[in-house]
Amino acid sequence: GRMKAKGVIRDVLSWPRSRAYLAKRLKRRLAEDALRARFRGLSEDAVSSKLRALAGSAYDDDTAFVTWSAGTAARVAVDAAVNEAAVAAVQSEVKALVADLAPSARARALASVVM
Repeated sequence: GRMKAKGVIRDVLSWPRSRAYLAKRLKRRLAEDALRARFRGLSEDAVSSKLRALAGSAYDDDTAFVTWSAGTAARVAVDAAVNEAAVAAVQSEVKALVADLAPSARARALASVVM
C-alpha cells in the first residue's frame, strides 16, 4: 500500500517477482534522476513534462525508458532541451533587468551587448 502511494511501485507485487520488478524500477529511477539533474533551475513539473515529451511512449515503460535514456538520441535530445532551457532562463533574466532601466539607459545597454 505505502510503496504504491509514494509512486515507488505501480502494481501490487507478487513475492516471487518482486526482486526483478524493484530492480527494474530502481534502474528507471536512477536513469530518470540522472536526466533530471541536468535541468537545473526548472520546476519538477516542467522537467517531468519535458522528459515525457522527449521520451514519448518510452516514458511510461520502465525498461523502454532505461533503454531510451542510455541511447545517443536521448543524449542529443536532452542536451538540446537543456540548452533551450538555459537560453530561455538567460533571456528572462535579461528582460527583467532591462525592463527596470530608463529608455535611454536601456538603448545604451542593449547596444553594448549586441554583437
